[in-house]
Amino acid sequence: MGLALLIGGQLLWLPPHQLRHFIKSWLISVAAALLFVLPSYWLAGPSTLLFFGLKTSLMLANAQYYRLTTPFQALLTGLKALHCPDLLIMTLAIAITYLRMLGQHLLLTMEALELRTVAPAAHPYRLIGALFGNLYLKSYAYALELYAAMEARGFNGHYARATTHSTHWRDYLALTPALIVWAVFIFWGINVVLIKLVNICYDYPDTCGLNALNLTIDAGEFVCLMGPNGSGKSTLLRLLSGLASPTSGTYWLHDQAITADYLANAQQRQRLHQQIGMVFQNTDVQLFNTSVAAEVAFGPRQLGLSAATIKQRVDDCLALTDCGDLADRVPYQLSGGEKKRVALASVLVLNPEILLLDEPLNGLTIAAQQHMLTLLQRLQVAGKTIIMASHNYQQVQTVGERFIIFNPTHQVDADLTRTALAQQPARQAQLMTL
Repeated sequence: MGLALLIGGQLLWLPPHQLRHFIKSWLISVAAALLFVLPSYWLAGPSTLLFFGLKTSLMLANAQYYRLTTPFQALLTGLKALHCPDLLIMTLAIAITYLRMLGQHLLLTMEALELRTVAPAAHPYRLIGALFGNLYLKSYAYALELYAAMEARGFNGHYARATTHSTHWRDYLALTPALIVWAVFIFWGINVVLIKLVNICYDYPDTCGLNALNLTIDAGEFVCLMGPNGSGKSTLLRLLSGLASPTSGTYWLHDQAITADYLANAQQRQRLHQQIGMVFQNTDVQLFNTSVAAEVAFGPRQLGLSAATIKQRVDDCLALTDCGDLADRVPYQLSGGEKKRVALASVLVLNPEILLLDEPLNGLTIAAQQHMLTLLQRLQVAGKTIIMASHNYQQVQTVGERFIIFNPTHQVDADLTRTALAQQPARQAQLMTL
């Protein structure tokens, strides 16, 4: 009774158009709920059915009211203020983002269908089945990409909370030998081999992904992977990031063989994802938290860092990527360029030595493209190794120092420095047509 009075009082303050929308949505949701459970509750008796109907109607009325009057971000903020578990809040955010993406896909599919429909469908039920089958396959693909994005940022199946301890001075002291070695290498100008691939092959169920790939990449390089769509660029990035293992061949990182057995160990896999950060081509699957700040904090939280350290890292990376004013925004409401920068910040916060980027300039305006390229150049100057896949030579010709060009048979067709490529007009013209 108290809930009914509360909802009734709230409805009095709704404008007429919102009230009509509320009544329509509420009746539809109640009818759907009763339709699904009516048989089972009817067998339990009329009194049980009446009780369930009233309770469900009030709950759905409350839900519909808040759906109409409360922004999703404000709702999540309220749940956090009520000390709801972080895992629950993140799950809600992922679910809403996921449903929004599927809804957009379904809407675009229906619009495309309408534009191509010039006569009544001969088999409407077959068409409906095909649409839902396509939606199911798309949802499955989204789920795989989403989990891969979480895993690439240190998630190993357990949601970690920030710890309260601060970083101990011994943690920094442990890095001293490595820093000394790196300083000697840099001082003497010695190239440090970071990645070595020996006769790498990767096969998909119905096609080849990579064929007999042999490659070395030194520390500090800016490498552009070029080639037509489907030539193996994205496959190589997934192998380097540890999201997939080669069918045959050997992948070495810092003289450590990255094998399927190595990746089967959760701690070793997490350590690899800390060394190698990846920005996905579809940034929508990479952004799944309730705010930009929470998005960037996700990776360090998986490492069990202290709350103070996480905040410092988040602030630094938001400032570095010019996302400071986006900290409280909802990620899926950002523009394409903003999403790319937030995705990059969410990777940089783990301080990886290698950055993998899969078509990071796709869909961006000219200004946003230039902003991203300038940021990547600054990161390379700071000591990061950049490996970027692209099929647009015109976009990357001024920033790439080395161009690895794949052919349609999933092999390396050429491996050229910027200077060497500049002396091959025919090759440049070929890249312009990708």
